[in-house]
Amino acid sequence: MRETWDDVERTLDAGRKLDVRQETMARLALNHITWTVAEVARFVHASVGTSALRDGLMQRLFRDVHAGTAHITSGPQALRECGRELAGLAQGESWVLFGLQA
Repeated sequence: MRETWDDVERTLDAGRKLDVRQETMARLALNHITWTVAEVARFVHASVGTSALRDGLMQRLFRDVHAGTAHITSGPQALRECGRELAGLAQGESWVLFGLQA
């Protein structure tokens, strides 16, 4: 993730646009971060017991993080599109909003 972010930052600082692979890697990094945080939230939720069900910080964290996993930028569609690009199945396509298009 750090290498991806550094690469993106260098490109943007130089005034250039990201190429398709760079954008794919940035989207994969976002997906990875989101799902890693969701795993941490699941661990915390299980660790605090039923107090996590009460209105408060733990309940809000759990809810918000899992809402993030359902977001279109981190959901299965984004991961599938990244896989298509990395597998070479999106030749001549570029990222348009949430998917690759010709």
